[in-house]
Amino acid sequence: MSTLSQLDVAALRLILAVADAGSISSGAARCHLSVAAASKRISDIESRLGVALLVRRNRGVRPTPAGDAFIAHARRMVHLAGLM
Repeated sequence: MSTLSQLDVAALRLILAVADAGSISSGAARCHLSVAAASKRISDIESRLGVALLVRRNRGVRPTPAGDAFIAHARRMVHLAGLM
């Protein structure tokens, strides 16, 4: 089974919301999740990938280079899912 086979559109939307908002708390609110649940879900994705997608700072997050690539692909996937 692929490392990413368990990712769903909701997980992709969460990553996009967090990246767009610049914080886990704001992204979680946009996805109607608790901050703890959003943080755990992102950490689980990063763990499965074996790479950090976000750099967490006191005043928010920013994508890593790997995160930028993942976010670009996630945008396309979410768009394609919307077209379906």
